[in-house]
Amino acid sequence: MALKWKVSHLERLVVAVSKYEVTAADVLFCADELAKAGLNDYRKLFDLTRLARAMSPLDIRSVGLRLAAAVPSRPRSRSAGSRRP
Repeated sequence: MALKWKVSHLERLVVAVSKYEVTAADVLFCADELAKAGLNDYRKLFDLTRLARAMSPLDIRSVGLRLAAAVPSRPRSRSAGSRRP
């Protein structure tokens, strides 16, 4: 398995760690499995620092777009320092 992940329900966090070679398809497969498990609204951390070979910028972009589209939309709060005129 290219990615191994752990789920912390208490922290609502998924940490996926890669070793050796990981493709965009591997990351998207992981994302699909997490979605099937009902974890789309959990925070996700993908640690790809141990890759033997980097993914292409196009692959990284496609993964980012797909993961961003899967997250349920939430209203954004204004920061404490911002003011409306």
